[in-house]
Amino acid sequence: MGPVAKQPIEHRAASKRLTSLRSRVRILSVVALAGGLILGTVPAAPAFEPGVWHRGAITKTPWKQDGPMRIQLDGTDYLLMPAATVTRYSRDGAGHFNAQPMDYRYLLPSQQIRFKAQGFSIYAIELER
Repeated sequence: MGPVAKQPIEHRAASKRLTSLRSRVRILSVVALAGGLILGTVPAAPAFEPGVWHRGAITKTPWKQDGPMRIQLDGTDYLLMPAATVTRYSRDGAGHFNAQPMDYRYLLPSQQIRFKAQGFSIYAIELER
């Protein structure tokens, strides 16, 4: 057997860089997999509900104008968003609140309500009885 030929210096340097690159890719893969597993177990945040609660009186019952429903509260016109809810709360003899979904057509002028609005868009209406 003859002497073993040594690899050229350039080839050894390229081999070291390739090994270093492979180890970096493995480390990044492990970190990404661990991050995905951690984020996958965290419960999703609840959906953001826009708006602020206000109190007011109905001055004009809901009507349809150019597509969307509208309502007038304290003399100001508001747009009822398509997913807006109307809920009536009543108390039973024991003082517990009962929530009942309600249709827009049962809203009458001069009723005092609470409403959740952002700008001139209403997302929820509550009527306490």
